[in-house]
This record gives sequence, C-alpha cells and structure tokens, in this order.
Amino acid sequence: MSNAIKHGAAPIAIRGRVDGESYVIEVIDSGPGVSAEISARIFERYVHRGQAPLVTGSVGLGLSIVRLLAEGMDSTVSYRRTTDLTVFELRLPLVQTREAPKSLAYASF
Repeated sequence: MSNAIKHGAAPIAIRGRVDGESYVIEVIDSGPGVSAEISARIFERYVHRGQAPLVTGSVGLGLSIVRLLAEGMDSTVSYRRTTDLTVFELRLPLVQTREAPKSLAYASF
C-alpha cells in the first residue's frame, strides 16, 4: 500500500476475494507502473534503474521481503500492468479448519 501511495496515482484500491482454494488481495492504482525490464525483476533484491535506485532513498528491499514472506506462507505475490492500472496481487492458500467441539470435558485433579 505504501508503494502505491508513493509511486502510484489515485485512485488506489485494496480488493480481497476468494478465488478457488485461495484468498486474493490486490493493491490497485492508476500509476504508470514500471518498465518491462524492471517488471521482470521487481521482486529481486536491490532492483535499480541503471545505477540509480528506482526510488531516491530506497535500497530496493521492500518487494523482495514481501516475496520472501509470501513464499514462507506458501503464497505468491505478482505484479501486472493492465491498460491503465498497476496491480500487485498476493495469493494466500485457504486452509481447512476443524469445527470446535460443542463442549469440553475437563479432568479433575
């Protein structure tokens, strides 16, 4: 979200939805996106435009950390550019839960 605020353009939206066995969270903005060269590497560490960082004062770790955290949760993160929108998508697996027992029996000590 902070990247959308810093680099994107209004309107900025966060959308969540169930898609099959996944829960999908999208951050969408109207900003210009990134070049094709950069988009192929956007989740790598220290991604720069030539010798200059993509963002002044940035070391280029944020999206690589997002990717590592997503992978640690058995999830994926992706970037895509549509005709007029920039979309970052986090896809999390839905988990099966067990129903809690109706009553609990406690042992007496």
